[in-house]
Amino acid sequence: MSGYPFTPHLAVYKVAGHVFLIVTEDPDEQIITIKVEPAHAIALIREHASIEAGRYLDKRHWMSVGPGAGIAASLIDDLVRGSYELVVEQMNRSDLDRIHRKLDEE
Repeated sequence: MSGYPFTPHLAVYKVAGHVFLIVTEDPDEQIITIKVEPAHAIALIREHASIEAGRYLDKRHWMSVGPGAGIAASLIDDLVRGSYELVVEQMNRSDLDRIHRKLDEE
């Protein structure tokens, strides 16, 4: 996790300084916000009532997911993994090099 830059209830996860996941840690409002390809977001929003365009972010490239019918842990895992991969794919060379160096150190 990278911290709470917005509020004490929004945990922000980053890779090489780029956000890929925001988790609402309010028990009354369990929501994650993830980066997604626009076409995939449209399909998921149509399919699930508890998925909507991303809150407070670019609504084409981010979506928010809350609990609801059809929202299984496996779907959340896939969406978070996909968000991470999408962010990494869009990184510049220096950020990728920094990630590889860090992995080599571990």
